[in-house]
Amino acid sequence: MKSACDCLGNYDTWQVNGIFYQLWHVKAFPNVLTTAWRILLDKMPTRSCLSKRGELVTHTGCEMCKATEETTQHLFFDCVVAQRVWSLCFK
Repeated sequence: MKSACDCLGNYDTWQVNGIFYQLWHVKAFPNVLTTAWRILLDKMPTRSCLSKRGELVTHTGCEMCKATEETTQHLFFDCVVAQRVWSLCFK
């Protein structure tokens, strides 16, 4: 997530809008597009995010790997379990 945000941070506003324009014109299921949009904006309901919003969360750790805090970046890119899933998807 951080690398995506860093990448987006290097673009002008019209270029960022262009990225979202392209995203919404991809031929994919709406729930896939919505998830991608939420990941880019770091708006996924992760334990860390819910905790910051004041929701009752018993702990903010990742349920899959138990290694670190569950953030969007960790959940989709850094978690060893997520990396295994991505590698299976790309085979």
